[in-house]
Amino acid sequence: MSEIRLSKIELKNQQNSLEQFKRYLPVLELKKILLQSVLSQLDVELLQSESKKIENQRRLMSVSALFAKPGMKEFTDSMRVLSIQRGEENIAGIELPVFKGVEFAPVESLVGSVPLNAFSLRGIFEEVMEIICRHQVLLERRKILEKELRDVTVKVNLFDKILIPRAEANIKKIKIALDDQQLAQIANAKKAKELILKKGAR
Repeated sequence: MSEIRLSKIELKNQQNSLEQFKRYLPVLELKKILLQSVLSQLDVELLQSESKKIENQRRLMSVSALFAKPGMKEFTDSMRVLSIQRGEENIAGIELPVFKGVEFAPVESLVGSVPLNAFSLRGIFEEVMEIICRHQVLLERRKILEKELRDVTVKVNLFDKILIPRAEANIKKIKIALDDQQLAQIANAKKAKELILKKGAR
């Protein structure tokens, strides 16, 4: 750290910096609290989503024997996700992805007969894939929020534990130095006055 100048100008600069730090710190602390709250809510959503995902994967497995039945190959080949539709929302100045839906490949025209419950199989598949895709977007949201929370926490600690105490210490140091200078000037002025009086008395 470079040595600070012990001057009135530097004192004013340090006081201005301290004022800015103290004004900005509560904003950062508020953002940190908000991010922690959003992350907590998101963790609840992720737990519910994970539970739903497992439950629906079991449903899909319970009818998986249908995949091997005659005439099902073309049908199951068409069971694909084409795209995940997403939007964005702004929370505490951060752009977060929002799950909007899933676009599936259209059902291929079928050659021959397929079991009657094939379409219920596709319905289960689409439900499962929608849950998986939504879960994936929730995980992306969490990753972005975690990074932002880490960054904000670093800034809060920087302001609270380094910048503000350093500015306060600098202000104290400059004030003491300026007071010492003033006392030295007064003492020098007294000595000069005494010398003048002694010379005048001769």
